[in-house]
Amino acid sequence: MNRRKFVESLALLPAFYLIPHQLLAKTVSYVARPGTNQININELGARSSPEAGTSSFDNRDIIQKAIDMCESKFHQSGVRWSIYIPQGIFYVSATTYIEESTKSQVGICSLILKSNIIITGPGTIKLMDHQYGKGAFFRMLGSYRGNKNNLSNVDIEQITLDGNASNQTAGIQASNMLLECSENITIKDVKSLNANGNGIQLRGSNSQAGAVKNVNITTCRVDSCKKIGIQVAQFDSLVIEDNYVTNCGDNGIDIYGDMGNGSYPNVNGNNFIIRNNKIANCSNGIFPETVANGRIYNNEIRDSRESGLHLNRIHGLPQNISVEKNTVIGGDFGISLTGDMQNINIKNNEFQKIRDSFISLGSGNGNSSNVNATGNIFHLDSTTQSIVKMNGASIRKINIEENKIITKEDEKSVQKIITSNNAKKIDGSVKIQNFIISQ
Repeated sequence: MNRRKFVESLALLPAFYLIPHQLLAKTVSYVARPGTNQININELGARSSPEAGTSSFDNRDIIQKAIDMCESKFHQSGVRWSIYIPQGIFYVSATTYIEESTKSQVGICSLILKSNIIITGPGTIKLMDHQYGKGAFFRMLGSYRGNKNNLSNVDIEQITLDGNASNQTAGIQASNMLLECSENITIKDVKSLNANGNGIQLRGSNSQAGAVKNVNITTCRVDSCKKIGIQVAQFDSLVIEDNYVTNCGDNGIDIYGDMGNGSYPNVNGNNFIIRNNKIANCSNGIFPETVANGRIYNNEIRDSRESGLHLNRIHGLPQNISVEKNTVIGGDFGISLTGDMQNINIKNNEFQKIRDSFISLGSGNGNSSNVNATGNIFHLDSTTQSIVKMNGASIRKINIEENKIITKEDEKSVQKIITSNNAKKIDGSVKIQNFIISQ
């Protein structure tokens, strides 16, 4: 799996890769329809494809005007306004991203979202052809960075974001949505497609005080993104539910809370629910990394290239995580756990068509500890699989018992492949026993 790299500083993109445009539009007068508190981009002059000649019409300045006007309306009245994207395909260009606080350039973008607004509607915002070059750091929908500039009270609903990846230079950090956030962010019924990067990415700041609070990502469709489908980093109170994520080059759903050296045991990814999602054809289906106090349940994960679920630790201590009632079909591993953790419970999940092992503990020079697994169902297809594989330096405090193996193999053969041990050290606290073997 390609590891994520959180970008703290980026080289400037060469000028010849950019199509020059003014980032922020001039202020215009607009009178909304009575009682709507809504700005329809068509009424500002937006043009959608397939109108004649509109595939080359750039709507970026117009949509940015609508965003800036809604921000201004909130400051005037204290009431949130919405930008309405009507039915149609609205092409946008890329331009230099100038950070508001430092006035420095950090990659390129199409649109800068602001706090206290809603963006909604059935329409599609699509990136024009040939908008960035090799290695570009791009986000079609972005925001300013820094704690005081991070987004608050933003809803994004119904719209489609199309990164038009096939008509750009190939890359992995050109995302459809990358938002720096503070609190109260809702992404609902959004489609994010064809990105040379992440589909939906939200992140807070690298401290518990700067965690983004109250994030909801629900009933979204993410497909054909070269990196992660949905990622949320540095958060407190997160719900990711009822989404459909397919065909991503990296993880389907990824949450992250590490704060670097010296942060143990603290994490900056707390209080989460990941439920009722359908994920297919990604590296790992669901990848929680250095997070705590959450539940992952009722998800359906198919055809992962690596693991259906993978719990990982970097510096902080992952703890108090329940993984239950998920269905995993396909993948090298059903669930992988790498690193010392605390109070990890894997219950009542079902695993089918796994190529290597159903539970993988430890990796490389890493450990695995404090894992309980009970009530799970493993569909064993052949004796080339193992139920539990142990790797790494040290495996301890593992309790795997009262799980069911469904197989056509004879019981004696199954008993021989329940464990596969390549770990350097296993102590007496490891208990892998009492399987129910059923034909």
